[in-house]
Formats: sequence, C-alpha cells, structure tokens
Amino acid sequence: MFVIDKKDANGTGNGDICVRTDRGSLAALVYSCGNTEERAHVVAAALNAAFSPSMTDMMVEPSEEWWAANPHPTHEGATDV
Repeated sequence: MFVIDKKDANGTGNGDICVRTDRGSLAALVYSCGNTEERAHVVAAALNAAFSPSMTDMMVEPSEEWWAANPHPTHEGATDV
C-alpha cells in the first residue's frame, strides 16, 4: 500500500511530499505550484489502484458452452461490429 508522508524527504525544505510504501520505501516525490498535498493523494491513489488487484482483475472469460446457452440479446437497430 502507498501512503502520504508529509515530512521533508531530503531536508531541502522545498515542500516535497513523499509517497511511500507502507514499509517506508520512497515511491515518488510530489511538488507542484498548486495544491501539492491533493496531488500527492492522487498519486498515492493511482499507485494503490495499479498495484492492488480488484475483483474485475480476477474475472475470467466464460466458456463457449456458457455463451451457447446464454446468447447475447439482440436489440432493434443493433449492428455487429
């Protein structure tokens, strides 16, 4: 998991915010002319989403037999692509 660490990462006092793993390893330094903390949260959330599989990542393709027994409904005006 990635977390925000507001402590000065390298002692320069320039306002960097660290995004670290929950074990303390540095993953990113965030600094912006706008709201740095908000942007650091976005970076941490993106990293957490990328490295944490969700339910949809675990989905499998149904078998041919399932597709044969459960055909896709046709809709008026629909076309095959």
